Amino acid sequence: MISDLIFKDKIFKSDKYDYFLDEHILINQNIVWVYSSKYLLILLLIFYNMIKIPLTCLLLVLTLSVNVEFYRTHKSTTTFTPLVKTQIKLIPTAELPKSYWWGNVDGVNYLTIQRNQHIPVYCGSCWAFSATSALSDRIKIQRKAQWPDVIIAPQVLLSCNTNPEMEGCGGGDARDANAWIHKNNITDETCSPYQAFGHDNGVSCSAEIKCKNCLPNKGCWAQTKAKIYGIDEYGIVEGEQAMMN
Repeated sequence: MISDLIFKDKIFKSDKYDYFLDEHILINQNIVWVYSSKYLLILLLIFYNMIKIPLTCLLLVLTLSVNVEFYRTHKSTTTFTPLVKTQIKLIPTAELPKSYWWGNVDGVNYLTIQRNQHIPVYCGSCWAFSATSALSDRIKIQRKAQWPDVIIAPQVLLSCNTNPEMEGCGGGDARDANAWIHKNNITDETCSPYQAFGHDNGVSCSAEIKCKNCLPNKGCWAQTKAKIYGIDEYGIVEGEQAMMN
């Protein structure tokens, strides 16, 4: 009875459990493993209470010795095909700066806001957030950080990208998200706010999902002249040199 109470209520409530997984990818694999081994978890908790070593440190030690399946909700499409029109000329690694951060380029922040996919409820939408946040950042860079920021709407992808293997809040692939935007265009969050539900669990695609407005005593209706954004080409970048370029 005591072990059940510790296991269910003190450590791995589902909202905290999933949030911790997404924030610590190297640790997730071991947390999933510990989560499935109830008695090992209890031993770890007892050890932690006895000598006061943070539980995170114990999990980091486990990272070195335990091989487990990758985070259960991460999916990878098998049908993705890059569309690359422009080949980037690579600068030799030795000529690249040792570090570069778009959050501070000569005192200017070219990054858009940080997001939390797990509110108002849990949704496995990291694939949609990563694609739309990257696009939002690129738009901000192109606009030279002019206000206001354009925040591309992940909700449109969650509800409207019904390609095979794209499962809304059940997971997806950011590469396929870029391909979908290339074919369909996408709106921003001024008229398509995040709901943390997708076509897999109750919020399917509609004109209002793509862009809507609401007024008192009138309700909500789809916008016929919404601002849309697109992607001309997309692909895969691999290796330190290519990423830095």
